[in-house]
Amino acid sequence: MRLNDTIAAVSLAIKALWAKIWLRRPPQPAVTPAVETVAEQPAPDDEPKVNRHQRRQRNALRRKLERERLKHDEWVTPGGLEPIRYTRSPSVEHERPSQTSEKLYEFLDQPLIGDEWREGDGGPDVLFEQNEFFGTFNFRDTILKQLDLYWLYIERMKKYDSGAYEFYRRIGATLVPYAASGARNKFKRFHKYKGKDLEHYKHEIYLTPWFKEHWPTWGCVCHGIDPLHEEQENTELEGNLWTPKFLYFVGVENVPWHTQHVTRPGKYYLMTIYWDRPNHPKWRHRVHWGVPQTYPLWISADGETLSILKTRETSTGTIRPEHDWRIPYDYKQWAKQYGLTAQVHLSHLFCNAARMIEQTNYATCRVAVSKGELTAVFGIEPQRIPYFFKDRDVTLTHNGRKERIFHVVRPFVDSSGKAHPMQFRGLKEFEWAGCHVKITVPGRDHFVPLEFNVPMLNVHRRKHKGEMNEAEIAEWMLKKMNQGMR
Repeated sequence: MRLNDTIAAVSLAIKALWAKIWLRRPPQPAVTPAVETVAEQPAPDDEPKVNRHQRRQRNALRRKLERERLKHDEWVTPGGLEPIRYTRSPSVEHERPSQTSEKLYEFLDQPLIGDEWREGDGGPDVLFEQNEFFGTFNFRDTILKQLDLYWLYIERMKKYDSGAYEFYRRIGATLVPYAASGARNKFKRFHKYKGKDLEHYKHEIYLTPWFKEHWPTWGCVCHGIDPLHEEQENTELEGNLWTPKFLYFVGVENVPWHTQHVTRPGKYYLMTIYWDRPNHPKWRHRVHWGVPQTYPLWISADGETLSILKTRETSTGTIRPEHDWRIPYDYKQWAKQYGLTAQVHLSHLFCNAARMIEQTNYATCRVAVSKGELTAVFGIEPQRIPYFFKDRDVTLTHNGRKERIFHVVRPFVDSSGKAHPMQFRGLKEFEWAGCHVKITVPGRDHFVPLEFNVPMLNVHRRKHKGEMNEAEIAEWMLKKMNQGMR
């Protein structure tokens, strides 16, 4: 009891002392609002400052890497007439207004991407632009070889997938650089996913907001159509390795009758992996090159759930009994090599292909290259077009000069003070390397082809006059694209 009384007395003494201190404190100024305090303090500048010396070092390194990359370029001899050479009289220099806005486009904080041209080749580092990893071409080092193989492989598609052949030989499948297709990567044998690798693999099974908004009906990207993949197929596994040459999908209103149906609202797609390999032999004096494998899948209406559908069809085309529904055995064996289930592996394959097809359309310009009845497409930025097609056939203007190719004119103010917006000018169609080239800007010259979202219908034969097959749909789309935006 005495201890408690002592603690209470000490507590009262402390409170009395704090009361005296509080009463004797000097008057305090009024508290300023928190908003004004934040506004008066400058925001911390955590971004590193880039001085002139660092900028010059970076630009010098970029030029060095670009020179090494340009050594891999391949060119052709341009055809056409020789342009007339004019001698220019000395021009009078006019004072140009200062363009301070150019500094806004100097992304000095962006790191340079330099690596071996082919992983493990031991060569010097070369320059890689960031958009190359998303399917946009910047350099001439691979396109000619890819086109030569493209004409071969798409022609092989004619026998075993005639519908896709008739469509994509007109519209064109999309070529991508080696950085996007993985051709420059060092070949690795089957890697089984475990732990964090497996979690990351499953995390990549998703559809982008663009896909869930537009639900594209079709899309096709070239995967193994390049000499590096062919070299791997011939040397690494002595011809026993097959690489998909085309990855394409089509949205359908209904799935075949021998495929699992889903009662919940959603979208049906058919995903096709087109296998082929170089030097594939002919069997029984008939062409037996390409092998398309198609599997159905269902996507929920919100795009968050994706499911590979079971089927009764076997790999030989026969139909199993009514109670025997399964994912084909070939897909299960393929997924097992990576330590995955067929459901996870095929879902990842579709999402990965859908993102790659979408990313190839990020480029400003669409280049359609036609050789006879076959067409290929790829994306490129307008500032790279004059370099990319420097060896095109010569086209002359009315006064005998070489006509300028498609290019961008920056916004400017003329001598009268009139402001002109950014414009696209120059030659859009020309001959190059024995092919016809047409350059367009989707969304400006015509609608975006990948945003076509009318699903196909699975029928054995035509039932109505209004139905169109793949070839007729492709012709209709080309007609609309040639008409332009209306």
